[in-house]
Parts: sequence; C-alpha cells; structure tokens
Amino acid sequence: MRLPRSALTLLVVDLALGLAAWWLAFWLRFNLEVPDEFVQLAASSSAWCVAGLAVGLGVTRAYRHVWTFIGLAELRQLTAAVLLGAGLAAVAVLMLRLPQFPRSVLLLYPVLALLLLGGARAAGAPSPNAGCTASSGRR
Repeated sequence: MRLPRSALTLLVVDLALGLAAWWLAFWLRFNLEVPDEFVQLAASSSAWCVAGLAVGLGVTRAYRHVWTFIGLAELRQLTAAVLLGAGLAAVAVLMLRLPQFPRSVLLLYPVLALLLLGGARAAGAPSPNAGCTASSGRR
C-alpha cells in the first residue's frame, strides 16, 4: 500500500503525538517527576504504544483525512483509532508482564492521545470566522 507524501507526513505526526501522550501519561502518573526505574520502563514499552496506535490508525484509516476539513465523523473515527490502539498497547503490555508497570498509564494514555491528536487536527482546521473582516463583519 503506497501512501501519498501528505498522508505519510500526517501519520508520522500522529504517531509522534501518540508517543508524546505515552510519556505524558507516565509524567502525570508520577506527579510530574518520573523515577529513573520507570523511565526505562516507559522507554521499553513505548514501541508497543506506537505500534498499537499505528494499527489503530491503519484499521480505521483515520490518518487519511485532510486536517483542514475536520468534523464530528472524523473525530468519531479518530476516537475509534485511539481506543483500538490503546487497547492493543494495553494487551501487549499486560501480556509481557512488565514488572511494576503502572496500570493508570493505560487509562491516561487514550485520553491524552485523543486530546493531542484531536487538538492537532483542530489547530489545523480553519476558524469559522476566518473569512470575516473586522471592520464590516461580512465575508
């Protein structure tokens, strides 16, 4: 399957934001100071986070949307992708039985990932008032 350059770029951005959500979940879990032993745990499990999100985005095809035209249907599809990816990452982490893995990270991660990915799409979308001028208020 060949991806257009723009879709590949958006997929890489989505995966980077998903990885940021994973690390942010660890950071929030430990009250803004991640202990050294958990930094190693976060680093070793982050590949499963990225792989799960990649599968979730691929199955739902949420990476293919143009970010300037985002609506409720795309947000619903993005939610399904994040939940599927988070579920796959949780299954992988729990099956590997990583020692002392904080389970609250598995609950924080999908919330943060949805906020980051949805926020990136909302930031890329034009404002409803983008065509209005300040002086006349007309388009």
